[in-house]
Amino acid sequence: MDTNKIAELQEIIDIAEKCKNAYFWSPEGCAGGRRAKEKQYSREIEWTEGGHEWTARTSMEQSCKNVYFRTEYTRDGKKTNLTAVRNSLKRMIVEANAFCKNCIQYKECNAKYELLYDCMDFNGKEKN
Repeated sequence: MDTNKIAELQEIIDIAEKCKNAYFWSPEGCAGGRRAKEKQYSREIEWTEGGHEWTARTSMEQSCKNVYFRTEYTRDGKKTNLTAVRNSLKRMIVEANAFCKNCIQYKECNAKYELLYDCMDFNGKEKN
């Protein structure tokens, strides 16, 4: 299991949680600031887990007066929800732990799933 995919998926889930109330946010003051925020919160990832093809997409758009945040999650080309994506992440972490108990540890803290890297750097290479 690719630890980078796990970290990317965790980042998408964190963005979705943070931006779920983006409707009530105020947009950035200048166009450059709006485009930077859009880039910061827009992500896409594809992965395979349990014989299924998954995709997760987040996108943010800011006009002069409004902020729009959208998510799209699919499993085998059919729409699904964030809960199913979270469950996929949990299974991927368990699978990664089955392969290497020393590299990745999984802990639950306030209903958020955190990855702890002990003997690997963030590129998946062993630390010296």
